[in-house]
Amino acid sequence: SEEAGDAATRKLLRSVFVKGLTGVLIETLRAADAAGQGTWMRDHLTGVVASADGALLDRLLSGTSAHATRRAEEMEHAATLLRQLGVEPSITEVIARMLHDTDTSSMPVWIPSPSES
Repeated sequence: SEEAGDAATRKLLRSVFVKGLTGVLIETLRAADAAGQGTWMRDHLTGVVASADGALLDRLLSGTSAHATRRAEEMEHAATLLRQLGVEPSITEVIARMLHDTDTSSMPVWIPSPSES
């Protein structure tokens, strides 16, 4: 049975994901367009979304748990590229900070450890 307020909570949690993903897509495609890679990026993203499943989710999250520092540095380089392309790296910079602050103790408990994936 659902508790009072569950539907509203779920709606807002879903909004974090859907609107966050939309923001990432917008920033990515703006940068890709500025780099002359818009068509390639859209095709690549379409393929990723079309093949998305639970295994992809687990792989992305368990990989982040194992490689957060390196991924944070990569996102800092990506933010530099976006600025060079004239695109404000708002989301990219936040992701870099989040990855710097990520360790295995801060990941949701259901995420498989790198040794399990």
